[in-house]
Amino acid sequence: MPTVMSRSSLPQIVVAAVFLASGCSPLSSSMPIHDTPLTGVWIAVDKAAETPHNHPYVFRPEDMETILSGVQVEERDTITGTGLLGSKYAKPAFTKSEIARVSGHLVEGLKKASPKDLATFYMVVNDGQHKRAITSGGIFVDEKRRLHLILANWRSVPSGGQDYTMAMELDTRDEPLLPISPFRFRVGFLDEKAWLKSRSARGDRSFPSYHSAYVDPAKSVVIDLDVLLHSNTP
Repeated sequence: MPTVMSRSSLPQIVVAAVFLASGCSPLSSSMPIHDTPLTGVWIAVDKAAETPHNHPYVFRPEDMETILSGVQVEERDTITGTGLLGSKYAKPAFTKSEIARVSGHLVEGLKKASPKDLATFYMVVNDGQHKRAITSGGIFVDEKRRLHLILANWRSVPSGGQDYTMAMELDTRDEPLLPISPFRFRVGFLDEKAWLKSRSARGDRSFPSYHSAYVDPAKSVVIDLDVLLHSNTP
């Protein structure tokens, strides 16, 4: 007798298809740095890396706070992904309390990471309308002292859908680089001198942008640490 596929199983299959089609594979193993129901930071093997990362890497806590406080998001038109109909004003990606929740753990994670690893993070936050939302992503430093931050989710509600790509219940705790709403926002950086605009180098294979940003370079930001931190990074 043939197996009948339930409708409830379709969303998970769609997510898996999107994930694999983007050229990504789930992070099969990770080492916890901090793991609570509301906040998690892990070290995981970066299977998408084309060259070894500059890890372990030592940040001062205040430097990581500077980095996270400079990350900006801009909401985009959910149909075209162009941003033409979305917000014209960038917003901080992290609140002060959210930075306090993860910055120290990210410092510890990068300090313990190997050249094949990156640090991932996951936070349960408020979406502004008293709904449970997710902010998650990953971070690493390349051999030229450039920090790459991938913001897969920003105040993304895991149920009901926020764009026209999918509407399902999705928990990305075990896969913090998996986007819930792939084209809802784009990422930038407050200090434009330090921000290397990776999305403008979409066709440049030599540029070390993070290729597992789900065919959407606008989800990652690359920061020149020497420019941002005035060569004071250890």
